[in-house]
Amino acid sequence: MIDHVHIKNFMAFKDETVVLGNHTLFIGTSASGKTTLLRALDLFFNHALDVQDVRNKRKAITIECSIDETTYKKVFAPPHYTFDPKHSKGPLENLVKMKFLYLPSTPHALPHFINQ
Repeated sequence: MIDHVHIKNFMAFKDETVVLGNHTLFIGTSASGKTTLLRALDLFFNHALDVQDVRNKRKAITIECSIDETTYKKVFAPPHYTFDPKHSKGPLENLVKMKFLYLPSTPHALPHFINQ
């Protein structure tokens, strides 16, 4: 179980910590950070990054997750924001067994569904 997520320099999050429980539901207004948190977890587990999501292009993105009382930290360094194992911490080999799937919602225009 993910206990908390600490995100630096990613989308709307300059330096934020989100504490999670056994069952967590994300509710909030538009632009409150729900999607940012999910995309940060996608970056953490799957290294899926759009460079436009970098808040400050001169700084690294850091995402730290506490999972089952073990802390993992991944750093994605400029200029290309690739994973930087030298500055990352924790038994990262344990993450290989974990899966995270993020399916962003993309609205489709009505003609997409006609004659299908």
